[in-house]
Amino acid sequence: MMKMKKILPLALLFGATITFVGCAGEEDDLFDQSAAQRLIAAETVYSNRLTDAPAGWTMEYYPTYDSLGFKAKGYLMLANFKKDGSVLIAMNNAFSENKYLEATSLWEIITDNGPELSFNSYNACLHAFSSPEDLPSSINDSGDNVQGMGAEGDYEFVLVDVKEGANEINVKGKKRGTYVHMVKLDEDVTDYQAYLHRIDSLSSVLFPSSLPVYPILAIDTLQFDFTNAASGIVELYPVGGDPVTQTTHHSYIISYYGGAYHLRFRYPLDFGVSKAQDFVYNEKEERFVCNEGNAEIKGRPVIQTLQNLLIDGRTWQVRRVDRTRLSDEMYEYLRAINASLHNLSSLNFLYADGKFYWKLLTSQAEYEYDCSFNEEQNTIRMSYVGPKNTVAENVFNRTVPVQNLVNALSQDFVITACNSAFDLRTLRFTSVSTPDFWFELTIQ
Repeated sequence: MMKMKKILPLALLFGATITFVGCAGEEDDLFDQSAAQRLIAAETVYSNRLTDAPAGWTMEYYPTYDSLGFKAKGYLMLANFKKDGSVLIAMNNAFSENKYLEATSLWEIITDNGPELSFNSYNACLHAFSSPEDLPSSINDSGDNVQGMGAEGDYEFVLVDVKEGANEINVKGKKRGTYVHMVKLDEDVTDYQAYLHRIDSLSSVLFPSSLPVYPILAIDTLQFDFTNAASGIVELYPVGGDPVTQTTHHSYIISYYGGAYHLRFRYPLDFGVSKAQDFVYNEKEERFVCNEGNAEIKGRPVIQTLQNLLIDGRTWQVRRVDRTRLSDEMYEYLRAINASLHNLSSLNFLYADGKFYWKLLTSQAEYEYDCSFNEEQNTIRMSYVGPKNTVAENVFNRTVPVQNLVNALSQDFVITACNSAFDLRTLRFTSVSTPDFWFELTIQ
């Protein structure tokens, strides 16, 4: 009887074990496809997402994580991925000797270690950033050309944010780990060369290499001088602050999509208040407005800038021969003075000893006439005060064309920037009462 009591539990345990094994073997497969089939399916999905852009993509490419120098700058490329495995890439920057370049190569999605974008044949645009060859002479002359390292950029990328139907995606370089932000181009973009030319033209108009004053970045209650933007790496420091100790550097790229120009910083600007990264250009108001927060990039007030630069000792000038900078009436005034005084070269606007004044500059003499300068409701009111010296007084009294010009300059003017709100090197003075009377002064 004791033996039977021992045998019975053992039999029950053995039976339970068999039952458990049998149940485990009957569990359904977690996947309907094999691992190989799933990888092929993933390749197809991501390939379709890249080719689902009829006009292609922008590629905001940064070679490395450097904060200064050519490796820190952003380079705009355009890429059109085709279902036949080919990709057309275009660019116009220092790595193409500042000329338009396009190249076709092969691409594919590989999924060995997660989805990756591979450019698996040489592309003269993309591989210019990863080739260890000497750098183009147009980049710099600091000695980097002889290091045999090139720009050290990536040409294989991990797909980190490539959602179905997304207009914007992100990929990450396998070697350097830098992110490439990509945006679908508007479907009416058919000419890559023309597209890049538009970007370059806007950049040169808004951010020329030399400016008398700089635009302002306003973010919440803070304001920063927006300097050296022409280099591709903006230098920011607080307005009125110390550019030596307070400057920070920020790479950016300008592109066009969604019917507007975008200025996008590589990293969000963060000064302890709102963050700001993507700015959309308002062409009518001539300013960039941030999508994410209370921030904008704008030009300085025109009249205030004119007055400040005059007080700082700068001269504003129009030459008599600058026909395109003079209305017909203004040109006739200067032509008549030239006939009377001989060899009039320019009309100049200056400030000294607490007074604003006009200077007529000839090959033999200078004639200066004081004037008042008052801002009234976004216009300036100018009035003749008198000659600066006896010589100027004598010329005024005996020369009717000089009297006519001085009287014509004694009125209300609207002052606007000639090139853009960001570029205040040349300003147009337009008569409030007679808009056909105008002239343009350029800072010297």
